[in-house]
Amino acid sequence: MAAESVLENLYYIVDYSGNYYRVSANNQLMVATKREEAGVFDYVEANQRIGSGRKAQFYSLVSIDESEQSVSTIESEIPVTASEKITAFPVKAMKVQETSECGDASVPKAYRQVRMELPYDLRKMDWVEYLTHFVYIVSNLRNYQDELNQCVSDADMQICDLMHYIELYDLQEESLWPVMDKLKACREYRRDAKDEMLRIEWFQKSIGNSNNVAKAKEAIKQIEKLKIRKYHPRKLVELFRGTPQLTSRANRLWEESDHEDVFEEAKSEMMEEVCMEPWERKETIFDGRQNDWGQFAKMQAEFYANAPQYICNLELDIQEIDAQIDEILYCIEDANYNVAQGYKVFKELKDLRNERKQREKELEAVRILTEGFDCAAMEEACLYNLKEIEKMDV
Repeated sequence: MAAESVLENLYYIVDYSGNYYRVSANNQLMVATKREEAGVFDYVEANQRIGSGRKAQFYSLVSIDESEQSVSTIESEIPVTASEKITAFPVKAMKVQETSECGDASVPKAYRQVRMELPYDLRKMDWVEYLTHFVYIVSNLRNYQDELNQCVSDADMQICDLMHYIELYDLQEESLWPVMDKLKACREYRRDAKDEMLRIEWFQKSIGNSNNVAKAKEAIKQIEKLKIRKYHPRKLVELFRGTPQLTSRANRLWEESDHEDVFEEAKSEMMEEVCMEPWERKETIFDGRQNDWGQFAKMQAEFYANAPQYICNLELDIQEIDAQIDEILYCIEDANYNVAQGYKVFKELKDLRNERKQREKELEAVRILTEGFDCAAMEEACLYNLKEIEKMDV
């Protein structure tokens, strides 16, 4: 039965950053250092641990079977180093030569299925369009993730309704089967949505992050500047006076292309920003002041190095405050306070609740700053930048 399988399965508790959780010594959730150390929960216990409300939206349940399958699938799809030989420049397409070392791991599906020559002519590649495509996809991932989260939430509510319907009504066999079919369809729909969320997560961890989006936008700007570049003569300055230069020309390597520009609207918006007057001066917050870029890079590295643990610390602080509030409320039930004592307890509760609100705001702010970033990769990049800046001072 699908309903029984949901309850009998074992689950990991995972947050939006892909961190696995386990139970601490004081019976609270805490981040596990690796997946092998993560806690294993049944369906009911996992939902009790996550709780409800705003806190619950940062967590999700991952079935152990799904987790093992997804990890093995991802590992099998990681391309190994391929020995590719590109023939002389005028050829029409790149040819991929297979070796016994790589097999089919790095060969596209079209080539594996029909053993055809790859239809990639890099001379026809519109690099600006390719980079704009990447920026467009990554910039809209957040909305897509929100839609998937809503799909999972809707499926969970439907599954809950169906399970209660089965539990509370005495159904005959002929009326039970349509309900079970609906329950199975909801489970499959939910699994598809969770799998898609996992694919997006791995795409974001590999290349789909804001750091690479910034690099892609900078690359687009530099490519577009080729259209307005001018030659500055080395020696024969008089030869170039009085005659306007051609600032752009057609790329002779390109042939007529019949592909449609699907992202024309997004591309035109980006080009408006790129095609601004290149040497127009605009004041920034860094103009007219002494900027310590080494200190700035150090602060960035320290932030990304400590942000994940600080998020964990804030979560633990909130849990401790909740425990203190529960303890005070429990003591109030059997106590007989006078006015002064009651006011003292009220003030203590008020202070705890205000402190909890502050921690929640800070936690949400840090999560916003780290969302979409691989903190470990950002720390490594910032440390590299810091070393390069320090070399300049030597």
